[in-house]
Amino acid sequence: MKTKNLTINTDPPKNVTHYVRDKSNIFTITEDKLRLKLDIFKKSIEHKSSLFGYFGIVITIGIALLTTNFKSEFWKAIFFVVLVLMIFLFIKDFIFFLKNKKSIDEIIEDIKEEQK
Repeated sequence: MKTKNLTINTDPPKNVTHYVRDKSNIFTITEDKLRLKLDIFKKSIEHKSSLFGYFGIVITIGIALLTTNFKSEFWKAIFFVVLVLMIFLFIKDFIFFLKNKKSIDEIIEDIKEEQK
């Protein structure tokens, strides 16, 4: 069985485009990795903004349940199901937001760590 020596080139590829300003740090990252990091950041912001909507609906339906005398149990059940659904969605988005809460500086630090 023959084995061949494998040489690894550690120089950056020649076809990589670097955008450089004076006194800037240069990061080399593939476009798909950058898109993934920015997509997670975008989703975190979207979940943060939807928290306020879910919270407002929970408060509104909760007050309606507490202050209204329903003549039909059907409507009371509908309000209760919607309240439980909104509480679930609020908690789901809150947990996602807490797990993925990163600032732009933290994203840059993640990219720096990958470079090492």
